[in-house]
Amino acid sequence: MEVTEEICQNKDSCHYNCESEAMVFSTDSSHHESLYKLRGLSNEELRKRRRISEVQIRKQKQEEFFNNKRRLDNDEVEFTLADDCCIIPKAVLDMIKSGNFQNELAGLKFLRSKIAESTGDVNCMSRLGDISLISHLTRLLIRGDEDLTDDISWILVNMFRRHENRSFIGDARGQVLPTFCDLIHRAASSKNGAAVPMENSVLSQILWSTANLVECSVTSRNFVISCGLVQDILRIASKNKKLVILRHLMFLAAVLFLDIQESTPDLGELFPLLTLISRQLSSEDITIQSDAVRACKLMSECADFFQPMANNGIITKLVKLIPSCSSYITHGSLRSIANIVQETSLYTRDMVNNGLLFNLLPLMSCNTTMREACFVVSNIAAEGDDMLQAVLDAGTLKEIALLLEMADYETRKEAFYIMYHTAKSNRSCHLAALISADLLSVLCDFLTVLEHSLVADVMEALSALLAYGEQLNMGVTGELRLHEE
Repeated sequence: MEVTEEICQNKDSCHYNCESEAMVFSTDSSHHESLYKLRGLSNEELRKRRRISEVQIRKQKQEEFFNNKRRLDNDEVEFTLADDCCIIPKAVLDMIKSGNFQNELAGLKFLRSKIAESTGDVNCMSRLGDISLISHLTRLLIRGDEDLTDDISWILVNMFRRHENRSFIGDARGQVLPTFCDLIHRAASSKNGAAVPMENSVLSQILWSTANLVECSVTSRNFVISCGLVQDILRIASKNKKLVILRHLMFLAAVLFLDIQESTPDLGELFPLLTLISRQLSSEDITIQSDAVRACKLMSECADFFQPMANNGIITKLVKLIPSCSSYITHGSLRSIANIVQETSLYTRDMVNNGLLFNLLPLMSCNTTMREACFVVSNIAAEGDDMLQAVLDAGTLKEIALLLEMADYETRKEAFYIMYHTAKSNRSCHLAALISADLLSVLCDFLTVLEHSLVADVMEALSALLAYGEQLNMGVTGELRLHEE
């Protein structure tokens, strides 16, 4: 009996130990699973979590919707400044519209200070979106209170610039652009021989904003030209030598030549700007110089500007700017010259005499400029034997031999026409130069292209070279016969 009781006690103790170990294992296992994301949760628990999350998202969106609806009836107008958000009380806007000078001045000062609070970008555009306020500000400017002018113009510029709402920009342009033109005219005009005072920071922003408006459409461009903006630009440039003013003046002058052939007023109204542009092509400031080159590139698209450009020395300066360290200036100068050379041969000799071909040679080995450079050289080579001789004297054929090894099809095509004009020359020395440059095999390679007109030109060039070879052979044979006799 005692043995039996001991056995039973041992079984009970073993059973208890097993149960306790199982409980410990279960606890450790659940704790271990909970360490992994969603691993320790059942499908039911996961569905419950998703439902709760979806309900919270719907509640949040609904709350935002109602908040936006409630904000419409708020007595405050909200606008965003860069990364910050400011609230302009309606009372301040009422002060600006009150008609009382002191209230207007105080309201404008407050509004300007709020816009200026942006630390990220002083020139940021507020999203005030109140067209009626813009209309009122423009009326205040036209009224001409000198104590209000600087604040109003500063606010208008910073309200208008970089606005994301295009419809707002379209509505505001018709109201703001005339005001900006009037402000520029006031800055350019003088009283008793002295210019009307205006902060340079305000004037520079007005010039910048006007240029951006002009850049938007041809209609805006024609409007500012009809308002006499060209003469205002020249007057300001002659009086104000601040770098920031000159930069924005050149930016504004350049955009006046955009799409110059579309709905353009009398081009003669723009001719006075060429004196300023020619002077700024020699500027030490790369920004001013780049805008001057941009203006030249745009005006070179219209042949009516060629003679005024030549008269003001612009074409010669463009030739000298080709080796510039600025890629934009190099490309702009090259494009301007290409437009002129393609259109007429009247100015080619002067450009060649000023070193055009020698400035182009380094560009023929540069991937970004080789095509344009070959285009210019091929047009020069087409202008007759004298110009072709200048092309050959500059060492162009050697550059072509190197260029054809790495150039794309369009560039190789432009290079071919330099060889074509050489082969079609009336001077035997030109054909001899082409043969001595070992370019015959290169010419024959063009017979495999799929462009019919190009293959025809290749055949014509090869025929001219073969005829020249026959003449040489006949000449050599005749000399041998005379020697034998």
